[in-house]
Amino acid sequence: WFILLVYRIENAGRNHGIGRFVHLMYPYFQHDIEAGILDEAGIVELIQALRIKWTEIFELRDHIESEAYAGFPMWTNVTIGGVDGQNKDACNRLTYLYLEAADGAQVTQPAISFCYNKKCDGEIFKRALKLTQKGLGQPAFFNDEINIPRVLADGGTIKEARDYAILGCVEATVPGKTDFRPVAGFINVLKVLEFVLHNGYDPKTKKQVGPQTGRPEDFKTMDEVWQAYQKQFSFFCDMHLNAYGMCSSLHSQIAPTVFASTTVEGCIEKGRILQKNGAKYSSTGTFISGVANTIDSLAVIDRVVFQKQMMTLREMVDMLDSNYAGKEEWRELFKNKMPHYGNDDPFVDEYGRKLMEFCAEENGRHQDSRFGPYQLIILNQTYNIWQGRCVGATPDGRSDGEPMANNASPINGLDRNGPTAVGNSIGSLDTLLVQKGVLVNHKFDPAIAKGDKGLEMIGAFVKGYCDAGGQHVQINVIDEATLRDAQKHPENYKNLMVRVAGYSAF
Repeated sequence: WFILLVYRIENAGRNHGIGRFVHLMYPYFQHDIEAGILDEAGIVELIQALRIKWTEIFELRDHIESEAYAGFPMWTNVTIGGVDGQNKDACNRLTYLYLEAADGAQVTQPAISFCYNKKCDGEIFKRALKLTQKGLGQPAFFNDEINIPRVLADGGTIKEARDYAILGCVEATVPGKTDFRPVAGFINVLKVLEFVLHNGYDPKTKKQVGPQTGRPEDFKTMDEVWQAYQKQFSFFCDMHLNAYGMCSSLHSQIAPTVFASTTVEGCIEKGRILQKNGAKYSSTGTFISGVANTIDSLAVIDRVVFQKQMMTLREMVDMLDSNYAGKEEWRELFKNKMPHYGNDDPFVDEYGRKLMEFCAEENGRHQDSRFGPYQLIILNQTYNIWQGRCVGATPDGRSDGEPMANNASPINGLDRNGPTAVGNSIGSLDTLLVQKGVLVNHKFDPAIAKGDKGLEMIGAFVKGYCDAGGQHVQINVIDEATLRDAQKHPENYKNLMVRVAGYSAF
């Protein structure tokens, strides 16, 4: 706890993960139980006290960040479950007690990440599911079959990869050996499409911002639209990461993290601080947002303009610029008669795979100020509200200024084939290409999720989602009526907790 405080004082910090808490503490647990120093009830109480202390940490933010990171998270993350370095189930009695403690002290920090694999102890997995069933939005579930190969691809050894921990929201790292910077910023991939449709011109600011890649009437095929999209994304990715690289290199001079560097393997051996490539592994995450809207919009353009020739691209862009004025029937057609991501439709999901593959490769061409790679993450916190305001109407049926879809989830209300179809669509993105994570929110109605059958259903969903290739899923068990009433009468819902991104919030 004292080390964590010094970290935060030195680094004005967020995203300071605890790592494999149970794995680290288990020898002390065994010692204290065998020596009669503590019993299990006392250990549960100690963990609860520590969780309360973590929740006390609070960072004051301006009005933009208060909305963009709704709930004032600190992204402290604790990782439990999974396997150990010998590929054996890492669940033990302390894992179970940690979940008991989280049930008794229902606080927002630290967020619990449960690593799932087929060797996982069934009773402990069930205990984790019960927390979800209660509507705590915790734990989030992570698929070892995706995350272990992902850490291996970063250069970790097989033992390190098996012992991974989650940092930030969904980012698998080697704890104690890694300097991973989760937030190089957010690239709005839906705004990039708006630049494509306006030849690099921004209709919001009335400025030529991006490169001129062709007028709508110039595009004769969908492939030409896609080529223009690639050029626009490359331009903005370069601009964004160059700016971040300059800032982070200055940080190493102005605010060197000397204390933190003493706690991470590699720094003392090299004689270098973290910001100067001291850690064994260094990398930086780039978030992309507006993913579902962009996938759906590309599919609508292809189907309506080029396949069915129902209108020209020029006519579509003019309609979007008017915010569907007098064309409501087209907006309804785009929303209700076109294929949408999240429904296990190969046509639209292929656009998701293409988008992720290209964005990951383009982002990966860059190096950060420590010569580490930039790695892609599909994640937007609640920036999808802010970023939606700067994008006009789009071909997915979204109106001017509306929020974009959250994280890697489908557009609200347009996933119509059930949770398994959502998992299959997300799995089709080839989530191993998105090197640092794919955050997915899912919601179950409490009426469906209650009782033993509800618990069995949630467990089957998590297992099926992992089998389909999903990297991460987190589940809210809550109904719309409760949320609407909480908006009107917040004083009656002070203990209501919801999962937002890689964190829960009251």
